[in-house]
This record gives sequence, structure tokens and C-alpha cells, in this order.
Amino acid sequence: MWHSLLPLRDAARAACVSSTFLCSWRCRPNLIFSKKTLGLNGNWRENVRELINKVDHIMKNHSGIGLRTFGLQSYNLINTCYLDRWLNIAITPAIEELSLTQFPENNTKYYNFPCSILFNRGGNSIKHIRLSCCAFHPTGGLNFLRRLHLGEVHITGDELECLLSNSFALEQLTLKYCKELNYLRIPCQLQQLKDLEVYERKALQMMEVKAPNLSTFHYDGNLARLSDGGLLAVKKLRISSFYQYNNVHYASANLSSIVPTIETLIISSFGEKVNTVVAPFKFLHLKSLKISLIGFNGAFSPAYDYLSLAYFIDASPVLETFTLIVSQIRMEHDVISENSSHLRQMPRSSHGNIKNVNIIGFCSAKSMIELTCHILENATSLECLTLDTIHDDYVHPDRLSVHEVGFCGRIGSPMIMEAENALLAIKRYIVGKVPSTVKLVVLKPCSWCHATEGVMLYFSSCHKRYCSDFFLNKRHGLPFPLIEMKKVPTQLYNRGRFCMWHSLLPLRDAARAACVSSTFLCSWRCRPNLIFSKKTLGLNGNWRENVRELINKVDHIMKNHSGIGLRTFGLQSYNLINTCYLDRWLNIAITPAIEELSLTQFPENNTKYYNFPCSILFNRGGNSIKHIRLSCCAFHPTGGLNFLRRLHLGEVHITGDELECLLSNSFALEQLTLKYCKELNYLRIPCQLQQLKDLEVYERKALQMMEVKAPNLSTFHYDGNLARLSDGGLLAVKKLRISSFYQYNNVHYASANLSSIVPTIETLIISSFGEKVNTVVAPFKFLHLKSLKISLIGFNGAFSPAYDYLSLAYFIDASPVLETFTLIVSQIRMEHDVISENSSHLRQMPRSSHGNIKNVNIIGFCSAKSMIELTCHILENATSLECLTLDTIHDDYVHPDRLSVHEVGFCGRIGSPMIMEAENALLAIKRYIVGKVPSTVKLVVLKPCSWCHATEGLGVKDHRVA
Repeated sequence: MWHSLLPLRDAARAACVSSTFLCSWRCRPNLIFSKKTLGLNGNWRENVRELINKVDHIMKNHSGIGLRTFGLQSYNLINTCYLDRWLNIAITPAIEELSLTQFPENNTKYYNFPCSILFNRGGNSIKHIRLSCCAFHPTGGLNFLRRLHLGEVHITGDELECLLSNSFALEQLTLKYCKELNYLRIPCQLQQLKDLEVYERKALQMMEVKAPNLSTFHYDGNLARLSDGGLLAVKKLRISSFYQYNNVHYASANLSSIVPTIETLIISSFGEKVNTVVAPFKFLHLKSLKISLIGFNGAFSPAYDYLSLAYFIDASPVLETFTLIVSQIRMEHDVISENSSHLRQMPRSSHGNIKNVNIIGFCSAKSMIELTCHILENATSLECLTLDTIHDDYVHPDRLSVHEVGFCGRIGSPMIMEAENALLAIKRYIVGKVPSTVKLVVLKPCSWCHATEGVMLYFSSCHKRYCSDFFLNKRHGLPFPLIEMKKVPTQLYNRGRFCMWHSLLPLRDAARAACVSSTFLCSWRCRPNLIFSKKTLGLNGNWRENVRELINKVDHIMKNHSGIGLRTFGLQSYNLINTCYLDRWLNIAITPAIEELSLTQFPENNTKYYNFPCSILFNRGGNSIKHIRLSCCAFHPTGGLNFLRRLHLGEVHITGDELECLLSNSFALEQLTLKYCKELNYLRIPCQLQQLKDLEVYERKALQMMEVKAPNLSTFHYDGNLARLSDGGLLAVKKLRISSFYQYNNVHYASANLSSIVPTIETLIISSFGEKVNTVVAPFKFLHLKSLKISLIGFNGAFSPAYDYLSLAYFIDASPVLETFTLIVSQIRMEHDVISENSSHLRQMPRSSHGNIKNVNIIGFCSAKSMIELTCHILENATSLECLTLDTIHDDYVHPDRLSVHEVGFCGRIGSPMIMEAENALLAIKRYIVGKVPSTVKLVVLKPCSWCHATEGLGVKDHRVA
């Protein structure tokens, strides 16, 4: 068994150690062949030849006994005789998972999968099948088949119906672009089918779904097929169509009768030529609506009226979350005028349940402003409105503040400039209409990343047309290779526009371009954003060379910079830089226009920290600075900064008195982060900070007192001595995250004390590295707590073996409106008492009603007796429970299809003790949990991946033994 857990190549090497290993190799239960598992690094011809030779050799020497998983992935077509031979060996009466993935060239004859072998030998054992780019002609059913994935497979409607009609255990079906599938009929016999995905182009003429318990359906194709019937039980629907317009219009006009009980609806549209209309019927159960509008090659349908989406919202009386995503390269809608009286208004309607509204890709389109105003005026229960002026597919949680370049996605210059227009529109038309009870989150383009994107395409096209070659230019003393242009068109010399575009270039490209003309050079000497780091300067040497080169380049650039117009200055170095250089650079950088300042160094221990020149900052930049990020330096402020919004201090030498002096006069502060400031003996947040919403404090043992009086503080993240939380001032906090690396019993403390310290809390996240005392009955109720997340971390081994997971029921009992409960257990091994075979030994807590809990997630579920008891307690008392997720692996990355066969490498690395424990947990779930799950609850059990997790954990140890 241990040998079978080794990666493929390591197992093959170990087979030469002894006859025992060799015997195990010839009976290996999982054979997954791909470029990665076989270690192929040549070109495609060499890879195909080597893959065939290696796989053929392995399969010839395999006995076929005990083979449960067989997978083959090749990016080229393999000769039929080899595939027939390998499948003839692989398909045995014990086979459970089978994957055959090929990507042949166009018009290549597809491989004809040998169905007769599969049905004759593996018909009573096969559970998962994934086939792509082959012909599959089944003649019967597979009794134990649970998951079927067919991608670009030649199969007819009759053949698929024949297979499905007799595969009663099927739970998940995915069909992707099967050209010969002219109709799809899902029979009513598929009682277990929960998830269905269908991707089709134009071949499908009819789709009839009769699976009675189908809950999730993802459909990409002709939307008219949805009306063929059978979707009455679907709770979650996702629709899109690349070859069809007006998907939103169709959904609003038709889906309320097609899927009457739908709760979650996701719509993607590549164009809307018709505005959204009034829905003929209400979506009586719809709680979450997400609409993605995609301008595939440019702007999204300029004539489309975003305000018409209000009809969709009006037709959803219980809607709680509305998300609108607009992805486009440029914006061509009519923009908002300066006169707000021109804004249209829809008839008033009550959206009494909407709590969260997110508009990603918010722009200055008049109809989008009108839609937002309509929501604000009618959503009486609205809690949070998020307007993101950038759609970059990756939202960094701290995009607004200063951070290392590269976290944000690439955005073209038209949308960067449009984002600025959107920000002006928000300020002019939206901000004043936001009620005091609503949290408004506005995400603007990142001043580091988004300011360096988009214009590169324009300049690269200029380079292709006008450039001669690259050379190292010494004329202007610029420390980068520069581009010399033979000819530059006159229209490019619009000085104002060209200077702005030049300022958007990455640092090195802007330096190179500064030799093109005097305009470029002038723009370079007035560059508004200077961000210096190993990445932006292109330093690739060792640390000594990097420090020397960084100092030389930064010093040269700063000496030649005029200081005029500099708004952002950042310096990141992993070594200490001489004080004289830092003083000189900051003297140039800090001007009356400076807005963002970042100084990040990581010196060695006991190194004397740089003394930041506060006098220069307060004298010159006091009325302009908005963001400050400092680390590993001494900071001794003597006053306040009127316009400071975000302050981040990491390992900074600052006393409590100095920080209080700064904060007392920084009235615009919105976000404050303090990380391990050793000299900070006390923290006092004055009541004058009316705008302060987010506070993060990380401390070890220095903080003796913490007094928070900011009246509107809503989010607090604290890592340190939890006793400091009782110092007061957290009455208004809605979201709290606590942890302490140097303290045990964090969960016990939270349950016993937090209900009185943060009485209005709605979201609570607790991390604990050890619990020596079980969770106790809370003295007061958490009357507003809706989301509870507890992370239990066994840092160097097992998490506290004596801890009783069942005691967490007291915490749940004390939260009468709790909707989501998440328990994460991260450990290297499990040492709790395991469940016995006799379920009568399970303890039971006094019955209590958890009438609001809808989602429960236990990540790192194990066979500990108390964890089984906790799960049973929840199932017996959570009357509104909708979904229970039990993940037997905690790998920090949950692949959405971990249970089925997929390419090796998607899952995280897990040690062998926890892989074996996961198998025990699966048995415990089957024996004690499954039978207690009500029919109205969706049970999701995530087991170890048969590809990735079966190949982890023993590589180092066993390889050393070998």
C-alpha cells in the first residue's frame, strides 16, 4: 500500500529494491500517464514517441490485478493498436476510474473506444469515466457509474439514452461539444443525478430532462432548449451562449416559468440587442442573481440600457445578493451629463431583502448610474454596495493601498481612463444618496499596477513601425537599454496627452522611451509615480549585486527627477540602505503633491533602523499625503495628517504617545494596520476618527492596553493577547477576526467573552493553535452573528487531542440567527479518539433549534468521535439546513472537481498519515452520517484526489529508504 502511494516515477525506481517492491509495482492500483507524471520535457514528437514507449513497457509488465484507476493524457493522437492493448490490460473487474484524454488535429479520425471490453469486464465496478476526442458507442448501462464526463466525443442521442437509462447511480453528468448528439434525454430513473453540465454549439435539437432531483444545471448553448422541460427542481442554474444574443432578456422573460423554484441564477451574455423586459411571473425563490455582460472584442452593446435590469430585480421579491459584471475593452455607452436632473427614475418598488449589491466594471454610463440610484432608493435592507471601477478577474483585497507591483490584472488604457470618469460619477451622483446604514465600497484602479498597464500595446505598435534597434544609451545617463526611433509622427507630440501616456508606462520602458525626444525626457523628469523594487528595476543578480545596482539606479533617477508632480513614491529593498541615500531620495520625493509613500526594508536582526524624516513629511506633504506604508524603520510623528486615509506600519519603532498624537489629528483616516511594533506599549484610537472603518493589529507581548473609541469601526482583525479585547470600544464592530500564536484557548475565550465585548457582531473568524479547555456555554447570546468560521491548527502535529469538538455545539447554540458555520481543522496527523463500530456510544447534546443555519462546512473532517457527534448534532437540530460539506482533506486549495479524474497537480500536497485518515473519515461518514441526512439537505463529501493525493506524502521518506 505504501509503495502504491509513491509518484509514478519514484514507484518505478523503487521496484528495483526488492522482489516485494517489484510485485507491488506489477499490481499498482493507480496508473496515471501524462507528460508530467512521466517527466517528458522534449518537443512534441519526442514526447509522443517516449510516452508510447514508456506506457507500453509499463502496461506489458502490469499484471492487471488490483488496477482501480487508469488515466492517459496526450496532446497528440496515439496509434489505435497501442490504445487497444493498454485498455485491454487496464479494464478489469476492479476498475473504478477511467480517463482517456487526447487532443488530435482537426479532421483526424477519432479513436473508437472499445465499449465491449468496458461493459463485459468493468460494468459492475466502474464509477468515474472521463473521455475526450474519441468515439463512444455504449450498448447498455453501468450500474455503479457516478460521474460521466464526455468532451468532444462522438456519441448519438440514442446511444447516450441507452447508457443513461441503466446507470441508476449517476450523480454528475458533463457533456461538452459532442457534435453527433442531436438530442438529449435524461430519464426519470436517474434519481441520484444532482449536477448536469451541457455545452453545445448548434447540434442539439431537443433536450428533455426528467431527473427528479436535479439541483444544479450549467447550460451553454441555444437557450430555446431550456423550454423543453424537466427543470422544475433545479435550484442553481448557470446559462450562457456564445452564439446567441439577448440571454438576459430571455432569462427575464422565460425562466420564471421554466425553473420556478430557482434560488441561484448566473447569466453570461456576449451581447444584448434588446433591453430587459418586465418578467411575466415572479422569481419567488431567487436569492442570488449574477449577470455577466461581456464585450468580447470591444464595448458591450452600446445601445443596451442598464436601467432595464431593474425589471429583473423587481421580479425577485426575496433577492438577497445582486452582482453585475461588465467586462469590456472600451466603453461606448452614453455618459452621464453634469446635470443630475436628467437622471431617469423607475416606478418605486420595494426590494426589502437585498443586502449586498456588487457592480464590477462600474463605468460612467448614464444608465448604469441610474440603475445604481434606483437600487439605493428602493433596497431598504441594503447593507453593502460595492462599486469596482476595474474588471480585472482578480481583485486584490488591498488594491487601493500601496503594495508590491504585480498583484492586479492587466487593464487597457481606455478602461483605466474610463475608471477615472467612473470615480468622478460616483462622487457626484452616488455618494450623496447612500444611506448611513449602507457600507459603500469603491474600488479604484491600483495606482501601482493599473497605472503601468494598457499603454504597452500602443507603444509596442509604435516600436514595430518606427524602431531601428535596441542600444544602451549613455547620452542622458539613463541606466536602461533605450529605443531609438527613426521617425515619430507629428500627431504623437501632443504634449499633455503624450506625457500622461508616458507616465503610464512601466518604469524601465519609460526610462527607455525618454531618449525619443525632449518631450519624453521632460515627462521622465516629472514622472508622477516612482516605484522601485527588484522587479520594477529588473534586478536578477545575487543580493549584494542587487543592493549595489538598486542604489546606483535609484540614486541616478532621483537626482535627475525634478520633484514636480510626484504623487507616488515606493521603495522596496530586502537589505538595509545607507541613511544618506534614503535622506536624499525622500527629500526629493516628498513634495506638496505627494499622495502615496511606501518604504519597505527587511534588515538583519539588531540592525539600527532608519529614522524616518518626519519633519520633511509634515512640513511639505502634510496636506496631500493619503497613503503611508512603512516597515522596519523608526517613525516619530509630532502632529497629524489631515488627508491621510490609510496607514500601514510594520515593525516600526513608534510609541503609544507618538501614535496617539498622529491619530488624534488625522480625521480622514479610513484604514489602520499595525504589525509587530515592539515599542507600542499602548494603543488608543480616539473618537475623532469618524471615518475609520478597518483596523488591523498584530502584536506579540508589548501591548499593555488597547482603547478603541472610533464610533464607526466595522472590521477589526486582531492577532495578540486576547485579553486586550476587553479594554473596550468594539461595540460597533460587525466583522471580527482574532488569532494568537502565543496563546491557547482562543475559541474558549471567544465563546465565554465576546458576546458582551462585540454585541452587534455579524461575522466572526477565530484561529486557534491549541485548545486545552473545551468550549463552554456562552453567558450571553450572539444575537446578530450570521457567519462563524473557526480554524483549529495543529502547527507541528496533531491538534489538541483532548479537545472535544462536540463542545462547539455550545457556540452554535448561542447564535440564534447563525446562517453559515465553517470548521477548519489543519493537522499533520490525527490523535483524537476515533469512532467505534457501535454507533450507540455516540453522545447527544440537549436538543436546541438552529432554525437559520443554511450552510455547514467542515474542512479537514476526520474520524474523531467528537467530530462525528458534532456533525450529527447539527443534522438533528438545524431545521433549515440546505447544504452540508464534509471535506476529508485540508489542502488550502479545493479543486472544484477533485472527486473526478483530472490532470495531476491541481490539488495541494498532503502527508500520508492524513491521506490514510481521510479514508477512515470516509468510512465514518458512510456509516454514521449519510443515514441521518434529511432529503432536503444536499450532502457534499470531498475525498482525497485519486490522482494527486494518492501520489503525495511518501516521496521523501520512501525514496530515502530505497
